[in-house]
Amino acid sequence: MDVGDATGDDRFSRDPYFTGITCCSLLAVPILSRGALRAVLLLENRLIRAAFTTGRLDAVNLIAAQLAVSLDNAQLYAEFRRIADEQAALRRVAVLVAQAAVGYTQYFTHLPALLVEVHILGATALVIGFVFDAFLENILIHWGMYIYSQVIPWGSIFTGTTFQFPLIWESFSVCFVMVPAAILCYRDDTGKSVAEKLAAKAKLFPTRPVLGTFLVMFAIINVSYFAYGAWFWVIKVSHAATSVACPWPYPEAKVYDPQGYYEKAGAQGPYSVGIWSTWASGEPNGRPHVDPPPPGQGACASKNG
Repeated sequence: MDVGDATGDDRFSRDPYFTGITCCSLLAVPILSRGALRAVLLLENRLIRAAFTTGRLDAVNLIAAQLAVSLDNAQLYAEFRRIADEQAALRRVAVLVAQAAVGYTQYFTHLPALLVEVHILGATALVIGFVFDAFLENILIHWGMYIYSQVIPWGSIFTGTTFQFPLIWESFSVCFVMVPAAILCYRDDTGKSVAEKLAAKAKLFPTRPVLGTFLVMFAIINVSYFAYGAWFWVIKVSHAATSVACPWPYPEAKVYDPQGYYEKAGAQGPYSVGIWSTWASGEPNGRPHVDPPPPGQGACASKNG
């Protein structure tokens, strides 16, 4: 389309674009590629009217043809870059999948050996912890450092005496703490402990790995210790600990008897129920009423001096 003066052409004279312009020659040339319209080249001249003569039109058509070729090349290059980027992304995904497959293969190949090592370590800690606790606590009890006032008769030693000790129930349950502690401190051939690996896996303070390792150990050991305490609470509230330590070794203090087993065994009072006797001893209504045996009778009667 060739317009000699757009300001005097009814198709353009009312367009705000031409406001204040005395003259404007326009030339619109389609840019075709393989018979399809790709773009429009718009030229204007505000100096003279009918600026685009036949000679100039030939030059413009030549420019338009070159622009069509350039647009085709640009589109082809953009398509090539898109395909290249997709192929590069696919290669990266393939590499990541391969690395993950190798990592999982190595992990699961190493996992059975690691589980065997952990089980052996746990069993070793269980045996050593059981023997060590039994030996140490029996010495301390015989030295009079403390007593187990109530124990389950089965699985305990020296029952009915001041030195009674819940061998299975205490020396086994203390390993609830010893075994996790031993496993957490274990270092494999990578030089890292299990606690360090757990902290890294949980992403706890990745910039402060020592703090993350401490928090992992603190949490797990505390849970283990609460499990250890809950074990004895269950024993107490189940009323299975019926054997009492006789004679009561602290004559200057009341006999600690929240469940009445000392009184039932013929031990002389006065009796104490402790501070948290209701929930800690499984006696929601307080210390139960006990009918004591006749004077001089009962397992503790002959040991009260």
